[in-house]
Amino acid sequence: MEGGGFLSQKFMGIPAWIFLAGAAVLAYLYFSHQNQAPANMTTGGGGSVRTGNVKVEKGAVRINVNGSGADVDNPQPKPPHGGKGYTGPWKAITVTQDESLTDLGQSRHWSDETMGDIEAVTQPKKSSLAGKMLTADTQLTQGQTIYRPIGRGKKEQGV
Repeated sequence: MEGGGFLSQKFMGIPAWIFLAGAAVLAYLYFSHQNQAPANMTTGGGGSVRTGNVKVEKGAVRINVNGSGADVDNPQPKPPHGGKGYTGPWKAITVTQDESLTDLGQSRHWSDETMGDIEAVTQPKKSSLAGKMLTADTQLTQGQTIYRPIGRGKKEQGV
């Protein structure tokens, strides 16, 4: 067989264009199947969702989207100043004697709100207790520097 191009050559007695057409069909089927959603996945609204070995039954998860709070089973208070990730402003306090955080707060006339703010945030890097969350029972030693969040709009004595 003289002449002809690559597509007219035969491999195992079958023309090359047949192999190419078969490969194209297989590629089409493979990629079109990859783009479809799995048959065992629901788009919501119905029965259960299965992901691998995990199956979530209808009604197992409850999400309150509108945020009204009227239909919430376990409401959580908002952390002051954004919680653990509070970035400031801070007021530096140097401890003058060995005492608990409660004793320090009483000597400085801090309100319950101020104590709650201190307990709700992680101490910043510049604190002697950096990265720790303080509690009322935290024992402080003379010379340590702790920080309290400020800026709630209230002036307090003994800052």
